Amino acid sequence: MFAAWADRAAKARWFGGPDDGNTEYELDFRVGGRELNRGGPPEGPVYTYEAVYRDIAPNERIVYTYEMYMGDARNLGVGDVRGARGRGRRHTADLHGARCLPRRARLSGAA
Repeated sequence: MFAAWADRAAKARWFGGPDDGNTEYELDFRVGGRELNRGGPPEGPVYTYEAVYRDIAPNERIVYTYEMYMGDARNLGVGDVRGARGRGRRHTADLHGARCLPRRARLSGAA
C-alpha cells in the first residue's frame, strides 16, 4: 500500500496519470511535501488537485489535506490512509471533505 502512494510512477497508474489527460503532475512524498495533479479531457473542464502531506508513518499511516478544483468549484478535505498489517489485508482510507463557494462569490462577498 505504501509504495502505491510514495512512488510517482506507481501512483500515476491509479491516480490521474498522463493517460487520463493530465498535463501537470508533481509528487513530493514527505511530511510537508506537495502533490499537484492538473488536467482533464480536451473539451474540458480542467481539474486541479493540490495536496500537502501532513503526517507519514511508513507502512502505517498517511495523513494529508487537499484542495480540488473543477473550474470555479472548490472542495477541501482531509485524508487519513491506514495500512493493513499482514498479507492479503486491505488498507482503509477516511476522507472528509467540504464543498466551498465558487471563487468569484468569495471574492465579491456574495453569500
